Amino acid sequence: MKISNEFVKIRTGKKEKIFRNLILNNYIKLFADSFLQFKDKTLNACLINFTHTNEITEDSTSMQYDLAIIADSRDIYQKNSSTEITTEYHYRRQINGQDIYLSDEYKQWFGSIIKDIGFAHYDYGTQEYTLYAYLDVSAYNVVLQENQPLAVVRQDKVTSDYSFWSNSPRVNAPFHLSVDGFKDIVGFEATYYYPRLYSIGFGELPYSLQKEYLVNELDIYQNNNIISIDGVQGNYLSDTLYMSSDILMSEDLFMQEATWRYLVYTFHLWKRENPESDNYIDSGLNYAQFIELRQHGKLDLSIKYERN
Repeated sequence: MKISNEFVKIRTGKKEKIFRNLILNNYIKLFADSFLQFKDKTLNACLINFTHTNEITEDSTSMQYDLAIIADSRDIYQKNSSTEITTEYHYRRQINGQDIYLSDEYKQWFGSIIKDIGFAHYDYGTQEYTLYAYLDVSAYNVVLQENQPLAVVRQDKVTSDYSFWSNSPRVNAPFHLSVDGFKDIVGFEATYYYPRLYSIGFGELPYSLQKEYLVNELDIYQNNNIISIDGVQGNYLSDTLYMSSDILMSEDLFMQEATWRYLVYTFHLWKRENPESDNYIDSGLNYAQFIELRQHGKLDLSIKYERN
């Protein structure tokens, strides 16, 4: 799974500069965390620094800043496909939802040069920021000026190597790779759905498995950005006829047991009517990510999340 920053656009007045930010290690790990238990991955905060000295590395999780600008749900746009999820953020508000450009906090920095910018998740419950991406703009003379509003827009893309199937046209993407799950909006009402890995199996079709292992039957380990899966015994058809190893013949002439065509990861979507509720129910919606098998016997399964 590849995670990339497509661009960061910074515009003051009619001048626009385009960059690509550094994705930090903890953001890649956050995607791996969501494989089993979905986690919110929205980078809803833009942290702007004018005065501090930051020394940011790939392992950083925080930075010093002077001004925070929020992209709330009105300013986050997601485009889905079967193999890609693209998320675009427009940072323009205060934490309370008001326009940042009308605030005294914003106006006090007129004439100041932006040194660096961080992109973070703001938790409204704990009121804390966690830094997940970073951009140094100190060499580009980006100045906050009156009558030239600052606009910051960024776009991220997550790409999967797996094919996709779902049991509903409403579910059109592997939503465990999305930043905020799947929302079904009708009028002013929204139902929130969150994906969980249900099983791993083998089959000729992604929706009809001949062998299936439920999550609780497997040992699944995470080492930072890598998921390792133990307990999948093999991908043989149980009623396949093959030549016994008791027959004396060169090993390279033995007929191999047949395999099913696909390795399939099945995810169920769990829903809650109220975003503040902890009561989840299986919605009946599900999707599968699958890949064609090219080897026989016991599989060493792992999934790696990395920068693109």
